[in-house]
Amino acid sequence: MKLVNMVPQDEELRRKMATERVRQLKERLGLTQQELSEKLKLAHGTVGGYLSGSRTPDTFSCLLLAGLSDAEEDRDFFLTLAELTSEHRDLIGLALQTKPSPD
Repeated sequence: MKLVNMVPQDEELRRKMATERVRQLKERLGLTQQELSEKLKLAHGTVGGYLSGSRTPDTFSCLLLAGLSDAEEDRDFFLTLAELTSEHRDLIGLALQTKPSPD
């Protein structure tokens, strides 16, 4: 998995980009805010903050969002936003690529 540093350093821009990615993920998966909260095992208000732009996902939430996404570009974005070392991102990326298909 090739990760590109696609996350800006400016905090406001980071939050805006994260908000848009979370919204796109929610819509692509056809989930309500409540359903997304349940899948991520996060509080409804936390996910609401991500969707409204009042919060930026923390490292743990970024990992959950990356794991939920079926789009490599989204996974790359959330893993980069998590600010992990490149070695950790590569390992997590490999793990996400090899996750078993649901039966």
